[in-house]
Formats: sequence, structure tokens, C-alpha cells
Amino acid sequence: MKIKTLILFLICSVSLFAQKPFRDTIPFRNDLGLIIIPIQFNGVEKQFVFDTGATHSVGFSWVKEELKKTSKTQRMTSSSKEKSRLRYYKSDSVNLASARITKHRILKTNDSDIFSCYNIDGILGVDIIAHFNWIINYKEKYVVMYNHDFYPDDLKDMHIIDFDYADKRPYAFLNFNDERLRFLLDTGATFSDVYIKNYNQIKALDHKRKDVYSGFYDFNGKLSKEKSSVLEFSNIKTNKIELAGIFDFSKKSNKIGNSLWGDSTLFLSLKNDKLYTNQLCIEESRKGYGCAFVFENNKITVVKVIVDSEAWKQGLRQGSVIQNINGRTFTDFCSLDSYQRDFLAKEEELSITLPDNSVVILKKENIF
Repeated sequence: MKIKTLILFLICSVSLFAQKPFRDTIPFRNDLGLIIIPIQFNGVEKQFVFDTGATHSVGFSWVKEELKKTSKTQRMTSSSKEKSRLRYYKSDSVNLASARITKHRILKTNDSDIFSCYNIDGILGVDIIAHFNWIINYKEKYVVMYNHDFYPDDLKDMHIIDFDYADKRPYAFLNFNDERLRFLLDTGATFSDVYIKNYNQIKALDHKRKDVYSGFYDFNGKLSKEKSSVLEFSNIKTNKIELAGIFDFSKKSNKIGNSLWGDSTLFLSLKNDKLYTNQLCIEESRKGYGCAFVFENNKITVVKVIVDSEAWKQGLRQGSVIQNINGRTFTDFCSLDSYQRDFLAKEEELSITLPDNSVVILKKENIF
């Protein structure tokens, strides 16, 4: 499932208390395939998505009750093309590990089912992230935060990625043979996208393709459904690093999500235009049951299905109604979403009962 965040074009006032060089290690949760870390507002801990794809930090309904309302607003457009105007709120103090951030405002948006289920309170954008250097360890699930001018000793053993931070947007450049394409480095997304308009540049390359009917949630909780394709490439490079990645077609832009990095470790310095990884060869894999479900309009429905997967061959389509999953019925969004994510980590068979009491049995398989 994709989780997409907003693009906001604005300037935010951020100040950091002067302090000595520091090194803060922050464990993260990776619910939804995202990096979720704690941050304090007025001494109260909140859980925020670490999102290099968001130009500004955003909080949900708690903001209205706990922070101070300002007179400033911002019109924005979500990735599902919904337009709205958000209001700025300010906090007396914002603490991220040992760093105290002042003169900072965040935007308030509505609660989202998908984020509420996993106790996610907001999105930490590059308005804060850019003020620090970071180590992101996907395997051990922690980030390390440094001063923006500090580089760790083990950086000499890492490998540089072609990278640029411009106009509050971090970009990595990937080479598909002789084509150098720019990709947004988006830690607020689970999976990666390739812009459909680039297809003429890459269609002759060594890749595999599968069509998929999928669904994704915006930051505002809106579910959007679409037909797209998933592509697997084996001949991507950036400097000396070789990648074998899986990308979804996008109608909007190129993007690198967390899944591409696997168990890699990254070093990120936005202000200094630096991105490194500890691996020279990175190969992404993706396994599943060929379909995914959502609780919507008081019923379980198929929200995603891969064309020609076993689920597809058994007659499942986007919008198909499901009676129960593994003999279990569900009456709310959170319990169903949590159950299928936990089940995805297993290798067991998936039993799906349809309204006519027929049963579809699916085994976990590689997408390609």
C-alpha cells in the first residue's frame, strides 16, 4: 500500500538552540513500511513519520487542542487532487531528541484512518529534517541524528549516491543504462514510482512488468483507486552502486520509497547535498498474495489485485466483496488492516470466503 504525502510550497521559520556537537540515536517503528520516530510538542510525545518527501511538517486533529492557532493559512493540493486550505499552529517548544526547535509552525489536517490505526500523529518534513545529518539503519531500525556539519567516521567506508537537494526537495539520480533520471527521495513512501512519461526512455531496458489495480491513501486519509503497472529492473546504477529495484508506474513523478533500500544503511545530509549507502549491490524483492483488502462502507472489499496473479485467476477484482478471511469476519478498518499486515509476514495459506460461500485459497508468492 502506498502512503503519499502532500507537497507544500512555503517557507517556514525554524531556529535551533545553539548547542555543542551531539549524536542522538532514535529507534524507529516501521509500521506501514514507514520510518516513525518520537518528537515532543510542549513536552508531550507524538509519533511522526520521518518524511523527506514532505516540504513541511503536518499534524492531525490533536494540533487544534494542544497548540496555538495562528491567523496564517495555506492552500494545498493532495496527491488525489483534492484542494483544501490548512491552518498554521505553533508550539511553545518542539524537542527532537536533544535538539530544541523554536519559532516553528506546523499545519493541521484531518485525521486519517490509516494513520490513526497505527498511532501516528503527524508528518515530519524537511523543514526540520534538513537542519540535521542522519544515519538511517533500515536493518536495525534506528536513525542517528547529528549536527548538520558533522560526518561520522565510518562514512569513508560507504558509497556515494548521485544526489541533490534543491527547493526543499531531495533528489537521487539513477541511471537506466544511458538515461539519467531524477527521483524524489521519499522516506514517507513505502514503495518506489517511475513516471509513466519516462517509459519511452526505459522500455527497451531489461525489465519485467505486471499490471495491477491498486489503491493508496493520501495524508488526509482519502482512498484513491487506480490501474497501474509494477516493473522490476535489474540494470540501475548510481555512481558505482548497482540496484535491482521494483517500481510502480506513476502519473505524477519519479520517487524512491523505503522498500528499495532493503536492509541497507543510508547517510543523509540535505544541506550538504550528500547521500551514501553501505552497500554496492542492492536487490529489492516483494512477496505477497496478489491482493489486499480494505474495510469500506461496512464491508470487506478487495482494494488491490495483480493481473494474472492466482488471486486474479480465481476471479478476485478490485471492489470484490469478501465474506471472511481465514474464517474471520471484520467490522472495522483497523482490525482488518492490522490482521492482513501481520499475516503477510507469514508463509501460510490465505483462505478467502466469498458471499456465495465459495472459497479461494492463495499461497504467498514473489510478484515476479
